[in-house]
Amino acid sequence: MLLRKMRQAVKYLDAPTNVTVTPGVNSLTVNADVSNQAVNQAVKNSIINGYEDGTFRPEQPVTRVEMAVMIVRALGLKLVSDEGLLFSDSEQVPQWARPYVATAYAAGLIHGRDNNEFAPNDEATRAEATILILGMLKIK
Repeated sequence: MLLRKMRQAVKYLDAPTNVTVTPGVNSLTVNADVSNQAVNQAVKNSIINGYEDGTFRPEQPVTRVEMAVMIVRALGLKLVSDEGLLFSDSEQVPQWARPYVATAYAAGLIHGRDNNEFAPNDEATRAEATILILGMLKIK
C-alpha cells in the first residue's frame, strides 16, 4: 500500500500547481486537479504544513532538512532526542527540525555528506530522495 501511495505521489511531482493558502493548521488549499488530492492528503496527515507565514511554496526546492522532516512524519516514527545529532554542521539544523533529523539519522534514513556535514539547507537531490524512499520502504 505504501509503495502504491509513493508511486501516486511521484506522478504528481512535475505537475503545475496553483496554490491558495489560508493560515492555520491543516488549512492549506491547493487548487490544481492533478496535485490537489496528494497535497491535501499530506496536509491532512500532518506530513506537510507549509511555512510559518501560512504559505505553501510548491515551486521552491525541498531542502534536506524538510525532506527528513516529511519522511519521519510520513512514517510516524517516535521522535528521539537531538542530543545525538553529531553532524559537523548540526548547529545549522533549525531547532524545530532537530528531533526529526535525529530520528531520521537514528533510523538509518539519512547520512552525512563529505566531512560529516548534513547540509540542512541544501536542496535535496533526486538521488537523496530515492535513497530516503528506499530506506522508508524497508522500515514500513
